[in-house]
Amino acid sequence: MIRQGDVLLLSGGEVTLFLPDGSQLDAATAGRLIVEHMGPSAGADGLSIVLRAEGGSFTFRPSHTPSPAVGADITILTPAAQIDPAQSAFSFATASTTVCVSGCWKTRMRHRLSSKTSSASSNCAILV
Repeated sequence: MIRQGDVLLLSGGEVTLFLPDGSQLDAATAGRLIVEHMGPSAGADGLSIVLRAEGGSFTFRPSHTPSPAVGADITILTPAAQIDPAQSAFSFATASTTVCVSGCWKTRMRHRLSSKTSSASSNCAILV
């Protein structure tokens, strides 16, 4: 079980992180994943989970049977963006200044430099 403050250093291969709400985060390449926050969600039932991905390629897979009792508000931080996953799977890769998100997804992204929020549904979005 992961806990707040855990740092996962990924050296390659395939690693799957199982989140408390049943969703999964698969890592396919070397990188670093930090569990910045895991605790009760502010003003809502369930958990609030904040993950920081630095380097590497990842695939987020939502739970197929989400339980309202353990539902989670998940945020993924990268060097260039904040990703708030929706209910569909998507993949993303991070480097020092870019994020590429692809797959079947509809999510909200907030660019850290401009603080603009937008909704997107596309095969690939690159934020610089």
